Amino acid sequence: MLSNADVWQLLITYFNKKKYSCKAVNLREGLNLRKTRFQDYVNKVKTLLVEDDIVIGHSMGGLIVQKIAEETAIKGGVAICSASPKGINFRGDIVLSSVKYAPKVIMKKPFKEEYPFIRKYMLVGLEEDKAKKNL
Repeated sequence: MLSNADVWQLLITYFNKKKYSCKAVNLREGLNLRKTRFQDYVNKVKTLLVEDDIVIGHSMGGLIVQKIAEETAIKGGVAICSASPKGINFRGDIVLSSVKYAPKVIMKKPFKEEYPFIRKYMLVGLEEDKAKKNL
C-alpha cells in the first residue's frame, strides 16, 4: 500500500535461485487510486494467478492473500502481518491488556498469552468451539 514491488526483490532473487518462478505485483500501477477499492487490488492479483501459485503478501498484501484464498483455488498463501479485515477494531485496551507480558518480552523469555487475551484479540470472529481448537 505504501511501497512498491521492489521491496520483494531480495526474496524473488532467493527463490529464483531455488528454481521457483516469482513475480511481485505493483498494486498501484494502472489504477486510479482516487477510485480504487480493495476488491480492485484483489482482482488485479487474481488476473495474474494460475492454480499452483503460492501467494505471499505483507500488511494489506496479506489481507489480499486471504481474500484470494477465499475466492480462488491457489496452492497456498502466506499473509505476513496481515491488515485486519473490515469489522475488526483494535482498541487501545489491547495495550493495557498486554502490559503484563512486557517483562517477559523485555527479558526475551518465552511466554504464552492467557486464553481470554487470545480470544479477545486474536481469535475474533471464530465460534467458541473453533477458537478453542486453535490453541
